[in-house]
Amino acid sequence: RQTMAKLLRIATCMRAHGIHQFPDPLYNRPRHFSPGEYQEITDFDGATLLFPTSMNLQAPAYRQALNACGAPPLGLPH
Repeated sequence: RQTMAKLLRIATCMRAHGIHQFPDPLYNRPRHFSPGEYQEITDFDGATLLFPTSMNLQAPAYRQALNACGAPPLGLPH
């Protein structure tokens, strides 16, 4: 899938820009996971991204990495 390949490139780029906890995309949203483990589940064109609660999606470094990687506002309110 083209979306999955794009999101994998974004995830790799985000980690290269210091956002080490940026998740790889998943094909399916998990049915069960521990409450409080993830702060955001983003459905992006059919792919799912699970952001760990320890990740600060409001941090300037996160936003700068999104811009550097040409990413949409993943995990941010839109």
